[in-house]
Amino acid sequence: MGINQLLFDFGNTRERVHQADLLRQAADWGVLAAQNDLALRVKERFYAVLQNQRLLTSAQSDLSNRQEQLRLARALYKAGNKSPGDVVRAQTAVSNSVFNLNTARRNLELAQQDLAQSLGLPSLTPLNVTEQNEPDLPSREVGPLLNKAMQLRPDLLAAQRTVEGRKSGLNAAHTTNYPSVSTFAGVAYQGATNGVQYPLVLMQLQVDFNVYDGGLRSGTIEQAEGVLDSASADLLRTQLAVQREVTGVLAQLVSAERNVQAASLAVDAASEGIRIAFGRYKAALGTVTDVFDAQNQLLSANNNLANAQADLNLSRPRLRHALASPFGEGY
Repeated sequence: MGINQLLFDFGNTRERVHQADLLRQAADWGVLAAQNDLALRVKERFYAVLQNQRLLTSAQSDLSNRQEQLRLARALYKAGNKSPGDVVRAQTAVSNSVFNLNTARRNLELAQQDLAQSLGLPSLTPLNVTEQNEPDLPSREVGPLLNKAMQLRPDLLAAQRTVEGRKSGLNAAHTTNYPSVSTFAGVAYQGATNGVQYPLVLMQLQVDFNVYDGGLRSGTIEQAEGVLDSASADLLRTQLAVQREVTGVLAQLVSAERNVQAASLAVDAASEGIRIAFGRYKAALGTVTDVFDAQNQLLSANNNLANAQADLNLSRPRLRHALASPFGEGY
């Protein structure tokens, strides 16, 4: 028995160990990237539930208004002030509103199931989602945001570690058939087969060298170069994707904020419009078409506000995801 110790192999073992460690680091960053993606997916489905809740509220309000218009049309028809056509049109509007309400309820149920699944729960698990909006981010400057993303994005860091690991693999490939020097120290026993055995201390210095490897070294180098080129291309692709994500989501955020402001003003104007149209129709100064048009504008404005707020709530966590800070600023 004895001990064999490698003394020198032109860095081949060192480079392979370094490569394995860098690839392990890349795998660790990959886990963090998956966690970052999961946080975004949960937030997206959470705000999808809120969006559908708001759309459901809009549909319920629309149905209530349509039913009130139907009651008024019937009362005015019985009083002889309006034609039966107004009643028929109002009834049709109520039926359409009921259809829209049922669709909104179905979409909300599906959104809740998606949220439950993203949380690792059975799809039919009851969820109580509290109304809230995503907090704003403290900075909107493109340069600092890009620098932060380049420093923190785990998928980018994983790609960088992979490139570094592949470089170590290429260095190891260049020394594939280089000589290696090792030493051996041990104890052996010597003597007659059936007689006394005497211990013998052995010390050896061994040099291994392949005179001909059949093209193994050149093939290993070519393979390592191809793997390195592929990793470098992945790194560049990831860098460009991160830059595009940060700038694109930032533009979406600014647009969503403006849309929320415009939609809020539209809801106020449409609410006043329905009040005026309803009053004019009640006083026999307007037509039922004016009421329907005003009601359609109010429904559209409420839906636009719900969708605009959802876009804002989605663009903020997407920007946080692009910065690898899903639970950072604002929490």
